[in-house]
Amino acid sequence: MMKRVGAGDDPGLPIESDALHSIFRDKDKIRTSVESTANGVVVVQTSDDPKAVAELQEHAAQVTDFAQEGMAAIHTAMMRKFGAGMPGPMMGRGMMGGMHDRRER
Repeated sequence: MMKRVGAGDDPGLPIESDALHSIFRDKDKIRTSVESTANGVVVVQTSDDPKAVAELQEHAAQVTDFAQEGMAAIHTAMMRKFGAGMPGPMMGRGMMGGMHDRRER
């Protein structure tokens, strides 16, 4: 992901959060360090730009929610972003529900 952000290669997926899109947009204002640990990695992102800092904090909170709550947090974020405009197969039975049905046929 760091290579993608460094290159400004935002895939522009609609399910991405606005905060993630802003990281791609403001990539030149953000410094990132990654430290390997026994349990994974620690990523630290900083900026001198107050708007970029707010975007980084929003994205960090979203990533924390995703890590702690899994698909439930992703579904909540998508509902917040798209509301009733979300595609039908994603509603009620989980994000992959409609896809599983197609493969089983």
